[in-house]
Amino acid sequence: MNTKRHFTKIAAGAAAVVMALSLGGCMDNGTIMTVDGMKIRNGVYISLMQTAMQTASNRIDEMNAETSSDTSDTTSSDASSTDSSSEEEEYDIFKETIDGMSYSDWVKENTRKGVLRFVGTQRLCEQYGITLTDDEIADINSSVQESWDTEDMYLQYIYGMSTMGDYYRAMGIEVESLKQIAIADELNSRLFDYFYGEDGEYAVPQEEIDKYIEDNYAAYRLMTVRKLDYKGDILFLDEELQELKDRAQEYADRLNDGEAYVDVLYDFDLLEAQNEAKADAEESYTEDNADGLTKEEYIQQAIDEVTVDEGEDDDAYDEVISKNKSVLSDELTDYIFGLPADGKASVFEGSEAYYVVVKLDIMDIGWVDANEDEVLHEMRDDDFDQRMDVLCQNYDVEQNNYLVNKKYSPEKMS
Repeated sequence: MNTKRHFTKIAAGAAAVVMALSLGGCMDNGTIMTVDGMKIRNGVYISLMQTAMQTASNRIDEMNAETSSDTSDTTSSDASSTDSSSEEEEYDIFKETIDGMSYSDWVKENTRKGVLRFVGTQRLCEQYGITLTDDEIADINSSVQESWDTEDMYLQYIYGMSTMGDYYRAMGIEVESLKQIAIADELNSRLFDYFYGEDGEYAVPQEEIDKYIEDNYAAYRLMTVRKLDYKGDILFLDEELQELKDRAQEYADRLNDGEAYVDVLYDFDLLEAQNEAKADAEESYTEDNADGLTKEEYIQQAIDEVTVDEGEDDDAYDEVISKNKSVLSDELTDYIFGLPADGKASVFEGSEAYYVVVKLDIMDIGWVDANEDEVLHEMRDDDFDQRMDVLCQNYDVEQNNYLVNKKYSPEKMS
């Protein structure tokens, strides 16, 4: 269960002290709306609105990044000479649009969807007999309370507030609201499993899951021989670069000859550490050093004293990347996905390094067992969201229009 999710999203640019003043006197346990007969606390609504605002902000950032990328190649070289006043204008997120809606309307619409989902999850779980035990509920409540009470140095420094609880209380959210949301989150996860898990009404065949994993994820091991000398300076000469490429190829050849990955990696790590020690020794050497060594002796002593840890298990160095969310460069990611998953080593030349790459069969490394649930969510979350929207769309909703459109409007919560 992920009961701390609502404690990790502090809305960008939110000034909690200002909120505390503007929302002073609000009652978290007041009712902002009633959905299918279920009363919704003010704090539940505000918390779900904060999630919607963060999602909206992320969407706008992504759209602006795409726009900036599309126009960067066509921008004239003298663009910097344009009137700087436009750059100095204060950014107003409420002038942005998402899916053809104003920022404010989008946030209110998606907060409303969040409330419907909050209610729908509980109603559907009642319908299908999905429940949490008393101990599970107690564990969730305890986890939320612990997060609420934990001191947070970031909040202390930025907002002058000691705990996450102080921060949320300043926005009109009490811990009971967050406990209700956390419980609904866990029920929502159980409901997803009920629909899409093994023997579920919309269960995903194992063959489809396996194919999705093989198409969208890759398992690999990687050693990076950077195009730098031992001092960290960039190398340009062909003969120097060829020496590094040959070293990378030597590592690959040793792996393909059957040598253990940890043994090759040990030599790689040792040389990297020795180069670092050599550079440090050159920098720190003085003629009056305590041992009376010459510079060459001093440097060699530093190199000889270097030790690195020896690996015990090749599997400890297995890594997994997603095709669409890779931490590696696009070029290296494409290269890895283009390799056969046969455990053979090869060398890829990037702009900054030579990479010794070993691609593994992802179905053989144990990653699938640990991550299959996450993959299933990736495959079916959109379908689940659409299904929930349909199931919840006809609920009778009574809302306090003053609270929704005025007191707790997105404008007031920003």
